[in-house]
Amino acid sequence: MGTVVPPTVPTLVTPSAKKKPPPPPPPRESLRAVPTAARALTPPITPTGQSLIESPSGDKVLRSTIDFTWSRGEEIGRGANGRVHKGMVRGTGQLLAIKVMDVDMDNDRDSTLAKSLMAEVELLQGLDHPHIVKFYGVELRPHAVCIFLEMMPGGCLQTLLRQLGALDQETARHYTDQVMSGLTYLHSRNIVHRDLKCANVLLSLDGTVKVSDFGCSKRVKTLESSMGGENTILTHTITGSVPWMAPEVVGSAGHGRKADVWAVGCMVVEMLTAQPPWGKLDNIMAAVMRISTAAGGPELPQLDGAGEAVSEDCRDFVNQCTIRDPDARPNAGDL
Repeated sequence: MGTVVPPTVPTLVTPSAKKKPPPPPPPRESLRAVPTAARALTPPITPTGQSLIESPSGDKVLRSTIDFTWSRGEEIGRGANGRVHKGMVRGTGQLLAIKVMDVDMDNDRDSTLAKSLMAEVELLQGLDHPHIVKFYGVELRPHAVCIFLEMMPGGCLQTLLRQLGALDQETARHYTDQVMSGLTYLHSRNIVHRDLKCANVLLSLDGTVKVSDFGCSKRVKTLESSMGGENTILTHTITGSVPWMAPEVVGSAGHGRKADVWAVGCMVVEMLTAQPPWGKLDNIMAAVMRISTAAGGPELPQLDGAGEAVSEDCRDFVNQCTIRDPDARPNAGDL
């Protein structure tokens, strides 16, 4: 299916008037190539007929950054603020995932969303790791922002669990090792994901997984913790998905990289049960109360998806990830 373009407004004519020729077609969807570091320092160019969006810092703008023409196909995913379509680069046939976010800059809520998108794009532009989904560029349209990402044909881990059920430990470990590799890379760049879960981990057909969805992510400052270790402190805002949240997030105590480590432990439970962590609780508020008061993380099953007993190594890994005190919790690179 071709790219949808805004409809033209028909010209009204009187019966006696000659029929006017149709207006010329709008320019094709053309975008500049992903900027190099040098080009990123040049003054931004305003795309014709499109507005620039100021970054949260106020000193940068979101602008179109790719130079290929493309076609948009079927919807393959949907979230609270937008949808994801399958796309294709015309000429090369390369497949893409196109994240389309509807944005009306005259609307206060959408203006805030646009600035959040700016922050997401700023983070994505600097990332390059085999277990982080690739970012190809962004396009501003009159009432939407399109983010172009690597197509991962295997879908997300959450869908895999729904289709196949709980995983065996070896497969869960294979996926977890890759997630930890990507997470260690993010943390080395002082980026906290803040919404790690199986729904935000994408699969290729060969078993490679990549961390995706950086809408909640944030670059943070590094401070020294009370125990002499290095910890990153964030705002006190709650963000992410409750069942995967660490106690310091739920308690609004300030959080950082270690909250992502907790989420990885919850993901292992999710993979071995095919259920969200704390899945036996009736509702989200019950999960909040349990996370706030429990001595550790969610409980692992006795058996994995292959019917094998969950190993002590696996239990130790999850227990390390879900140590209640973030200062005592290991860094991603230490696990």
